[in-house]
Parts: sequence; structure tokens; C-alpha cells
Amino acid sequence: MTLLSVRTLAVKLSGRYDLINEDGSTPESGSDNGMNSFINSGQKYLDMLFDHKKADGVRYESFSISTWYIPITGIRAIEDVWVNSTTERWRPERKSLVWMKENYADLVSATTSGDALYWAPAMIRGLDITNKDSLGTFFNYALAQTSYEHYSGLIILPPTDVALVVEISGKFWSPTLTNDTDTSYWTEVHEMVLVWAALRQLEISYRNKEGASDWEQAIAGYVMGLDKDEIQEQISNVDVLEG
Repeated sequence: MTLLSVRTLAVKLSGRYDLINEDGSTPESGSDNGMNSFINSGQKYLDMLFDHKKADGVRYESFSISTWYIPITGIRAIEDVWVNSTTERWRPERKSLVWMKENYADLVSATTSGDALYWAPAMIRGLDITNKDSLGTFFNYALAQTSYEHYSGLIILPPTDVALVVEISGKFWSPTLTNDTDTSYWTEVHEMVLVWAALRQLEISYRNKEGASDWEQAIAGYVMGLDKDEIQEQISNVDVLEG
């Protein structure tokens, strides 16, 4: 299914024809006038509800000389980091942000560059950062709140002395559905539960607790079956590995 197909079905089931425009070949197939927001909100709800394998992903980021942090969009949780130069590949050791602050307390300009040895999830978001540059510590890296509200990120230290590609593995949000032809894991494999999730978000906007609860029960029953499939796959993998 595409976004258009999901939206058409959601409109049919909800009767909310005001959430599409009157420009389709059928009354239900008009362009978006608000329903897409409920579909994307429902998709995010499903991502949080069910830890499916299609949430796993890898992102590659360029890391230029003297760089030491990366803002990242669309990631829910960073699980592993590797770095790649033109000649070798290695896995930096994960450390806590506290450890980073204790062991790299100098200014960036006073910190010797070298191999990227350690990484930690970053605290990118800065609040009231007017005086940050006068504090005299390495961690003057908080970024402007208005520009980076939607970012996660990571720190890699020491600052690299060669250009790298950073390989970031983790859990990612499903892609935002914008164009009528857009698809995602949910639209392609479990389209009906995505429709239900969109209608749940719609009921919440009505402040209809009973209606939202009904959709939650339907979604929970469906997701329970998906959880069983995931568990079975994990068990099968263990059996194969342990021979």
C-alpha cells in the first residue's frame, strides 16, 4: 500500500472527508487536508509500541579532520559505532558523557587530535547558551535550540586527525510519509494496523477515551502476534548459532 491507499481507507472508516480535498477520482481519494498528520502520528506510535526488526538501520556520516561530534536526525537509539578511514576500520569504545567530560576537559583548540578512540551519545540541545563560549571547557558544543530541537547525536574523541566515515547502527523511526506514493514498513507489510493507529490518534484528538481504547485493544492484539514472530526468529537464530 502507498500513503494514498492508507489515507483513502482511513477516510472511509472514519468518515472524516474534511481531512482530504475534493480533487480525487473518488470521494475518498482526494489529496491530503490533514489526514496525513494522523497517519504519521500513528506510525510513530507503532514504532514506539513494537520493536520490529525493520527499525534497525545503519547510517554513514562523513567526519572531517578535527571533527568530534555529529548531529543525527531520525534515530531513536544509537547502539553501535564503527569508524572507517581509507586504510582501516575500527570500533571506538563506548564511554559515558561523564567519562568524556572528566577525561577531555580542555578546550577543543588545546586537545590533541588523533585516532577516534571513544564515543558517547551527545547532549546536542542547548538552552539559553548565551554564555557558553566564555566558560572555558571542552564541552562548549551545545547547539542553538531553534536549529537542533529534532537532532540526536554522538561525540567521538579525540578529534580525528584524518577524514573518516562513521558507521552508526541503531533503531530508527519509520520515514515520514509525505507524497501519495510514499511507502514504509507499516504501509507495505501491516497496512491495516497503520490505519487503526491513525484512527486511534484521531480519537485522541476528539478526546474520546473509549474510542481510542477500542483501537488500542485491536492494535495490541495484532502486535502481540508480531512479537511472537520476532521471538521465534530470535530463538531460531540462537539454535543455528549454537548448533
